[in-house]
Amino acid sequence: MGSVIPETLPTSSEKTFDTKKIEAIYKKEREKRIREDGPTQFLQAVGKYSHFKEDPWAVPFVRDPIEQETKVAIVGAGFGGLVAGVKLRDQGVNDFLILEKGGGYGGTWYWNRYPGISLPDITLEKMNFMDNS
Repeated sequence: MGSVIPETLPTSSEKTFDTKKIEAIYKKEREKRIREDGPTQFLQAVGKYSHFKEDPWAVPFVRDPIEQETKVAIVGAGFGGLVAGVKLRDQGVNDFLILEKGGGYGGTWYWNRYPGISLPDITLEKMNFMDNS
């Protein structure tokens, strides 16, 4: 699978799906999950839960702040952030930063590690990020 060229993307007059129908589906699903207690349903990472603010996989270090201008800032180096970086490069955008709080990339795969459990390697070819030629 090759890169998507902006000129080949459908224009707003060439929509290939019904956005109103999709919005209605998402609204219906969202309404199933919204709770009356809103954000207060979540526990704060204080007291016995304060260790959840720390990265157990990285040695803490202190450094001076980095000041850098960029065209695109991607917050989070989980799967979505990494895919966003790949897609930006596919479109010729190379001036971007991926910002991550943790000591490594991978998001859920970085934070949740289970000794003795493994998954088969996922190659870039299987994820369609590289040409298969």
